[in-house]
Amino acid sequence: MLLKSLEHKIAIERFESHLAQHPHDPPRDIEEFSGPPYTNAEQALIDSEIARNTLELELRDWVTGMGLIQYILGPVALILSLLLLWHSDTFVARIAFVACTVSNSISIYLMIYRGYFESLGW
Repeated sequence: MLLKSLEHKIAIERFESHLAQHPHDPPRDIEEFSGPPYTNAEQALIDSEIARNTLELELRDWVTGMGLIQYILGPVALILSLLLLWHSDTFVARIAFVACTVSNSISIYLMIYRGYFESLGW
């Protein structure tokens, strides 16, 4: 799919370049300009797009796996921050644990509201 869209983009650029150089000799079809051989610049564009998309897919795979952990860590962190808030003696500690509790609550709310689990393939 990626290669097809890149080939189409390159064909359009070649087509437009041909029209600019030969305005009185328009080609019959854009397909005349698609496919190899590619110039060095076109091949570099293809290679960079493939490399970028490969990295994005690797990141998505990693994030998807780590996303499962948030469903365990979110409630655990909320419970721990509530316990620490309940048992804290100093004002500064209470402020810190209130901030943790609010942060964890917002994280869990967003986790459920935005439906992150849907992106995990469930």
